[in-house]
Amino acid sequence: MRGDRIAAVLVVVVWALVLAGLPAAGPAVAGQAGNLSMFCRTVVDLTQLVALEGAIPDEDAPPKKIAKFERRLAKLFNRAEQAAPPEIVNDVSFASELTYLDVRESPDVLGIEEPIRAIKRFVADECGFKTVTVTAREYELQGVPTTLRTGTVVFELRNEGSEVHEIAFGRIKGDASLEAVLELPEEERVRQNRVQELGLRAVAAPGGSDIALVPFTRPGRYSIADFVPVGTTSVEADADGAPHTDEGMFAEFRVKKR
Repeated sequence: MRGDRIAAVLVVVVWALVLAGLPAAGPAVAGQAGNLSMFCRTVVDLTQLVALEGAIPDEDAPPKKIAKFERRLAKLFNRAEQAAPPEIVNDVSFASELTYLDVRESPDVLGIEEPIRAIKRFVADECGFKTVTVTAREYELQGVPTTLRTGTVVFELRNEGSEVHEIAFGRIKGDASLEAVLELPEEERVRQNRVQELGLRAVAAPGGSDIALVPFTRPGRYSIADFVPVGTTSVEADADGAPHTDEGMFAEFRVKKR
């Protein structure tokens, strides 16, 4: 699952640059008063857009597809910056300054993690979304609810273990148990399409924390799982162990219509 987690990290980086709008028209000018509800909705819209499979075109995509993607991101980013409340506008503006960087050439932007972390923290604290705190340690996930309602949920991962942990989200298809699905080889799971990955996750180093904003738009069965290899102690490099799911670090919950 290392490839999936690398892709997820790139999604986070891209999301950071999503907040920069990619090469687009000039940065928007944030309003002095801000609009909290619009800002919260826009951040969720950005989250959904970059989480969609195939939404982020690669460098070989047709120019029209790339241009369309950039326009959508630019529109959402400009809205986010215009609506950003004063407390967070500096972080959003920092992302705005990256508008003219090409994510395909410069995926690692010095200092980008801090403003994005601040934006996610602000959304978690101020937007009024339901918050679920999940605690990870070797080898268990605590605090996973059994039932949620449709809408955006803030999942805060707190790592109290000595290894790196993550919570990755998926929508379970069919009637098979999550345990049975995870026992399948990864290639077989993909082939059978038993779990639709949402492309959203939180990853935390030992003693650290992270936030995932998860919009649940459809009722159904959902999964939360930790695919980090056993023995991994740094987010920079995976160990060679089996995934934490083999140690039972997964759970299922149901989302019901609000």
